[in-house]
Amino acid sequence: MKKTLLATGILCFTSLSVFAQSMSIKEMGTSTDVSGTTHVASATSSTMLIIDFDVYNEGAMTDNFIITRRILSQPTGWENEVCWGAAGAGSCYPNNPNATWSTPQAISLAPGIYGSLTLHIIPNQGFNNYALYRYYTGTVASPKMDSIDVVVNQSLSIKELKRDVSLTVSPNPASDNVLIKVNNFEKGNLKIVDVLGNVVKTENFYGSKSVDVSDFRNGVYFILITGDGVNSINRKLVVKH
Repeated sequence: MKKTLLATGILCFTSLSVFAQSMSIKEMGTSTDVSGTTHVASATSSTMLIIDFDVYNEGAMTDNFIITRRILSQPTGWENEVCWGAAGAGSCYPNNPNATWSTPQAISLAPGIYGSLTLHIIPNQGFNNYALYRYYTGTVASPKMDSIDVVVNQSLSIKELKRDVSLTVSPNPASDNVLIKVNNFEKGNLKIVDVLGNVVKTENFYGSKSVDVSDFRNGVYFILITGDGVNSINRKLVVKH
């Protein structure tokens, strides 16, 4: 009797495993799965920034899929819109201020078929800002099967810079100390934030500075420098011990 029950349990587990759904998220036109990573984009003006992804049903069954957006950090006045639908089509939903929001309509995806996820980020305010969003992909029954984080840094376009200013960070990735240097720059403020928007370091900045990152956790950080007639310059820093 025990053997029969055990065999039945194994069979049920195997059946569930076969039909379990899975997903992948790929930048439009590529074959690289970027699920679980952080996508970094730069906005050089206050006009709409458009970011496109393809979301694939990697499971064995057709199912109904939705997108859930979570605002982790967003400056006052910014707006974000989500477009979700079948490949090359779908509906665009207007800005929703709620911290967590899901697409009201699901789309049906057969195995191996993808849906189009398009993000519209509108940085209406002035420069020296950044935003962090998390987008979950999943079924109606299991809405958080996978996710991708999107960081939007707002900086000056080349035409808006008053001087030839550039930021260098070395080494990058860094494990102990990192040298941050800005040419043609005299005095300003240095801020380092993690991907969740937490400020991990703030200091005065005088053109160059060596920063100890030995106590930082492994991961991606963003260096933001303001002052001296420049609204904002930024660079991504990877810490790896």
